[in-house]
Amino acid sequence: FAATQLPPKELAELKQVQAEIEKNSAPEAVLKSRELNRRFHALIFTASRCPYLIRTLGMLWAAFPTMLLGNYPRTASQPLLGRDDVDLQEHDAIIEALERGDAPSAQNAMKEHIESVLREMIGMINK
Repeated sequence: FAATQLPPKELAELKQVQAEIEKNSAPEAVLKSRELNRRFHALIFTASRCPYLIRTLGMLWAAFPTMLLGNYPRTASQPLLGRDDVDLQEHDAIIEALERGDAPSAQNAMKEHIESVLREMIGMINK
């Protein structure tokens, strides 16, 4: 639903959150940026209008990745090195696909974003 029928108001809110993430990308704003990132993703999965998906992803986001990042001293209050620009680019790709109503591209952009973050987190944990 989100990829093909995202209402203009919700798309505008998604863009606004993305703009706020960009404004708060400095290392000292990492906690604010993480909360905005959580909101960005919640707007997308809530737009699915699928109660099971909303509930499941809501629970997942309650513990991961924010709490996982908080368990490691070098990421508890620091951003993952090099992720800010990558996250912004990946979020922009998701927004562009949603704006076009292009479900396959939106799905692919979200999948690439999730896999990219997971690779970074695994790399950080293994250090």
